[in-house]
Amino acid sequence: SSGINAEWPLRPGKGSLQIITSPEYPENYPDNIDMCMSVISAGAGEQVQLVFKEFALQNGYGCPLKCNWQRNCLPYDYVEIKDGDSASAPLLGRYSGDTEGFKSNLPGTITSQNGALYVKFYSNGDTRAAGFTATFEAIEQ
Repeated sequence: SSGINAEWPLRPGKGSLQIITSPEYPENYPDNIDMCMSVISAGAGEQVQLVFKEFALQNGYGCPLKCNWQRNCLPYDYVEIKDGDSASAPLLGRYSGDTEGFKSNLPGTITSQNGALYVKFYSNGDTRAAGFTATFEAIEQ
């Protein structure tokens, strides 16, 4: 099991929305989650489209919503999305809560450039929140 509430690896169907959530969603996610990941892989000639519907994570204490971490920006809890099927794939974004607490802005729609997205969820041992829910599907390239 990946720890994220979905089977791994995920295989989206074209025109068929599927759901991925943080652990224990809609209850608060547990502390100290790392390497909690899933890979969403589409078929040949398809891209993966991921759309966050709800997003409530511990804030990053001044870290912007889309944190590139080139400014020593270290959010406490985050979702990391990479453009590919492994941890070494190019980073699309790391998303954490906003500075007003747990009612975070939605990261929005994220589309792979190839046929896969790598999703990692991290939480420290400090504060819990409801987490996230997102839909995903395969779309034509």
